[in-house]
Amino acid sequence: GLDSATIARALEPFDQIVEWVEEVGGAGLEQARETHPDLVRDALDLLASGRVPRDPMLPQDPEAQLALFLGPWYHAQVTLDAHSILRTVRVPTLALTGSLDTINYPEQNLPAIREALESAGNPDVTTMVVPDLNHVFQTARTGSMMEYGMLEESFSVEALELITDWIIERFGS
Repeated sequence: GLDSATIARALEPFDQIVEWVEEVGGAGLEQARETHPDLVRDALDLLASGRVPRDPMLPQDPEAQLALFLGPWYHAQVTLDAHSILRTVRVPTLALTGSLDTINYPEQNLPAIREALESAGNPDVTTMVVPDLNHVFQTARTGSMMEYGMLEESFSVEALELITDWIIERFGS
């Protein structure tokens, strides 16, 4: 329900972080201090400014956050071309997501996953949205990352049953 200008302003810091991640190329914070000192200074200033909402799943210290963002794992997450990878998959594939997934929105991701797999000639693709589950397949109220650690459930029994049934249907018990 927000207007596009408000959304664009909210996304500016994240767009800047992605630019830095791509520029440093996963080399890490210490290497970036040598090769991109202005970037490191600007990034630390932005992270300390409070313009980037605090994520309870990330380190809270700006330097520790930046070390994560500039490292190889985060770089791989930002630059991954999932579509190209999915186009190589030719085995039966089950893609599940929770209706409350606020990381990978079901209405955007599942159709794209299905399209990539089917366009590659994969004859057996199943996609499902599981009601009331978050990104990590816990029964949730909001789907917010802040909720993950407060929920007692580690992994939804319903999701496990769907996965089990799908496997048995294709490969037997």
